[in-house]
Amino acid sequence: MYHAQPAPMDKQDVRQRFGIGGGLRRRAENAAARTARDGAAEPAVLQAPELSAPTAELDGLLRTRRVPRPSVSARRPQRSTGPSAKEASEVASLIDSIAGARSDPIQAVRALTRLRGLICSTTKPCTQALIDAGGLPVLVERLRESSPVMQFEAAWVFTNIASGSSAQASAMVSAGAVEAVLDVLASPAVAERPELCDQCLCALANVAGDEDLRLRDWVLLEAGAVGHLGRLYEQVPGFAWSFHSRMQVLRSLTWLMSALCRGQPAPPLEEVDCAFDYFAQVLLGADDVEMLAEAVWGLCYLVEGGLDDRAACTRAARLLSAGLAGEQLPLPPAQHPLLVKLVQCARVAGERTNPLAVPALRLLGTLLSTSADAVGGMVVAAGALSVLTDVALDPFAPLQVRCEAAWSLSNVAAGAQAQHLLDSTRPVAALCDILESDAPQGLRSECAWALANVVRCGRPLPRHVDHKRLLRLIDVALSAGLEAALEPVLLEAAQALVNCGGELLCEARACGLLERLQGREAPHGLPEPKPCPHDDGANRENRPPQNAKLGKDRVGGLQLGSVNHCVPLQLAKLNRNA
Repeated sequence: MYHAQPAPMDKQDVRQRFGIGGGLRRRAENAAARTARDGAAEPAVLQAPELSAPTAELDGLLRTRRVPRPSVSARRPQRSTGPSAKEASEVASLIDSIAGARSDPIQAVRALTRLRGLICSTTKPCTQALIDAGGLPVLVERLRESSPVMQFEAAWVFTNIASGSSAQASAMVSAGAVEAVLDVLASPAVAERPELCDQCLCALANVAGDEDLRLRDWVLLEAGAVGHLGRLYEQVPGFAWSFHSRMQVLRSLTWLMSALCRGQPAPPLEEVDCAFDYFAQVLLGADDVEMLAEAVWGLCYLVEGGLDDRAACTRAARLLSAGLAGEQLPLPPAQHPLLVKLVQCARVAGERTNPLAVPALRLLGTLLSTSADAVGGMVVAAGALSVLTDVALDPFAPLQVRCEAAWSLSNVAAGAQAQHLLDSTRPVAALCDILESDAPQGLRSECAWALANVVRCGRPLPRHVDHKRLLRLIDVALSAGLEAALEPVLLEAAQALVNCGGELLCEARACGLLERLQGREAPHGLPEPKPCPHDDGANRENRPPQNAKLGKDRVGGLQLGSVNHCVPLQLAKLNRNA
């Protein structure tokens, strides 16, 4: 499966920033911003599975499906003009032959395979011609046939119809195709035909992944897809499938579950709550890169579905409790196995063909952007600081991935885990090196945010941190004009350093910072900060009030010490013990 890379961050994608502690913690970009760039990706071309006669002769035909991954553009790719009048006439003739399946089933199968070939065309798909000719009800009827070959061909056609426009996918849903596909998944035929099961899951995933979220909600709420998928998942271990077939079906199932969790506004949490446990099971028990990537994306969508910080904290706590029903949650310094696996996935950022790094870093960053100190502590205890530093420095990693890593470090500096960042020599040195280099502006801007939060975090700066260098880099960042919202934060950080007096005051005067600071007004009428960064009793003005943060061991009102709120998966949903 092809995973399009998320779009690079631009000025419209800058995450919302809000004050927390001495620094500024920045939440993940809001729902509208992410939805705007989560358009449908280019349909990927896959190899057809092994088929039984009479369809084996068509193994070479293309099979397309749209993968619901973020892409650079929210628009669907533009294809060439539709079929000619001759091809439209052929489509109508084929539909007539398919409708006469009871009188001549062999001819109907041949017509259906030919229609599938026309639908799979990457240059002139005849999807609209099929819809205009009234072919959807005919295909739904064939999908309800007892012949697995006929069902497979019809499901394949529906997969490609769903990869078209939203209007075409909506017409497919209105014709009853979703219910028919779910009926096939519940039939005995899938036990003998894994390719049929896989194709039905692909068709549902293309519908659920459409940019029109009403289609996702139809599959999830009206058709009750999760219940059907739970029953199928229970039965899969008993099917006499090959390992390859079993893995392909599980990949498609994970993709479908991810698509059901995707989009803003997010689906009701109670409808997709079981997906936390399913994705956690995949993450901890699978080694298939494609399946792992879908599971991590699904967890991203679930956690980002919260409308505010408190909701995000609640979802983060639910993620950390996934699969731990009644068990004690591992608290620092113990490592959470799920977070350790996420950190491992993030380490492959330099491998551009590996789809794991982008969602893993995005999920780690989202967890660090919440105001729950306990969640941030678990992420740091899992080894996140080391991998975030490595990724930020990695010249082979995509720019967006490096920016994501630097953004996450800035949130660590803004929260209760800032001391861990200060105790390690590499993160601060790496941020300084990047800001001092000729790295792209977006990456340098994120590093400037991180360094400003390091200075303003209200904790003593260790001796291994070069204070003069920090002051010079703040001046460089101010002169570069990296970001308008960053300037007052940098000035406040510079003020904190200059207030230490001595050599730092001379350094500020030499580089021209002193004049900038003297002409600066205190924000919101507050007094100028008067910290000494290496003085334990300083920077009280920049510290958050006691009621501005959640309790140390609570996340969004949920107790993290002992997890008893995690309800095991029911048979009507996904049974993780299957």
